[in-house]
Amino acid sequence: AVFYAALRALLARRRTLGLRLQLPPDSYELETLPSLVQKFKMEYAAVPGSNHLLLPLAATYEEFLAGLGARTRRNFRYYRRKFESEGHAYVENLPFDEFRSAAHTLLQQRVVGADSDGIARALAMFSRARNPILAGLRAKEGHWLSLLGGWAERARHIIFFQMNSDRHYSKSSLCLVLRSYFFESLIRRNIRSVVFWAGVGEPLNRYSIPVPTLNVYLDKPQKMWRVVRHLIAGGV
Repeated sequence: AVFYAALRALLARRRTLGLRLQLPPDSYELETLPSLVQKFKMEYAAVPGSNHLLLPLAATYEEFLAGLGARTRRNFRYYRRKFESEGHAYVENLPFDEFRSAAHTLLQQRVVGADSDGIARALAMFSRARNPILAGLRAKEGHWLSLLGGWAERARHIIFFQMNSDRHYSKSSLCLVLRSYFFESLIRRNIRSVVFWAGVGEPLNRYSIPVPTLNVYLDKPQKMWRVVRHLIAGGV
């Protein structure tokens, strides 16, 4: 369903090179790729890669923290205590409509790294996911501070999207706080790892493992695309 939504988003665009997806080798999306490509009359090429990162968790949240470096562990604890002391809250299982509204509100705050196209694509994918993951941090005044989105498939939980109101809360480390709550919630449900779609930055990349993937390039049938497809297949 997530892959289907991505294809629909591509068909709505008119640029020559439309979409690149990084699919885990055992994913449902990869299994359905041939039939969906035929249905939408797409051109595609695929090459191996390792764009995703898997972060091992632990049997308990404290055990997970113990496996981190001293500074990272201190930051997880310090910023979460600070967040809670200020009266803010973590919210799990957000309704999709509320998540979508919050994402557009945060976008108006010029969130670093976010744009309307990226949000539209993420929302389209979450709306089609069988088991979406939609969570966030809400200020004591009621407005949203941070959002995290993804989906669960089989035994894999994937983080695809995160937005943080860092311009207004630059000293709160919202990204880290939201992830700390999310990791703890996964551990309580006996989930022992989480995948960051297209990777993750410092410091969590130090504790993560590359996941073999297949880079899939998709577009509408065009003469120029056939040339690019052959270049991709040749490793250019």
